[in-house]
Amino acid sequence: MLTAGTLRGQGATEYLMLLGTVLIVALVAVSLLSYTPSVAGDLLQQESQLYWRGQAKPFTIAESKATASTGAVCGDATNMNMTLVVKNNEKWRLDLDEVYVDSQAWNFCIYGDGSTVGNVSFAPGEQRIVTLGKPVLPNACNGKQTCQFGIAFKYNSPYMVGRIQNGTAKLVVNCG
Repeated sequence: MLTAGTLRGQGATEYLMLLGTVLIVALVAVSLLSYTPSVAGDLLQQESQLYWRGQAKPFTIAESKATASTGAVCGDATNMNMTLVVKNNEKWRLDLDEVYVDSQAWNFCIYGDGSTVGNVSFAPGEQRIVTLGKPVLPNACNGKQTCQFGIAFKYNSPYMVGRIQNGTAKLVVNCG
């Protein structure tokens, strides 16, 4: 026989079950939301690598790193420099005239040869390590593992002078 006491006990049990389910759903939602930023950062880096390592034309960037600098890079006193592994993917020679980082021209030279600034020739398929330097205040990588930059190359080909390659994806650079 059902009494008023057993009906109240059944209602309390159902209430606790419902409350427990809501709490579990809330915990799952919070854990997923806290995981999202790291996934977004990884996706941005993968997108950057996919574009700059394979889709960019005529120059691709195989690797990149930004570091704090206390000396001169390519003849210019800097507080930040970047090292890029750049490859010419055309079937003809290209002369790299200028490198723009976030719409600002940076000094550049071939790694290990600080005397040759600008106008660097790339043979077809040639890959070279290019060092960039600019006095930037504050250092964009200060305290970060990665940072992003818009990259553009101004170059000459045997057929046209003053061509510009604007990257459609920002370059995500490892800071070190």
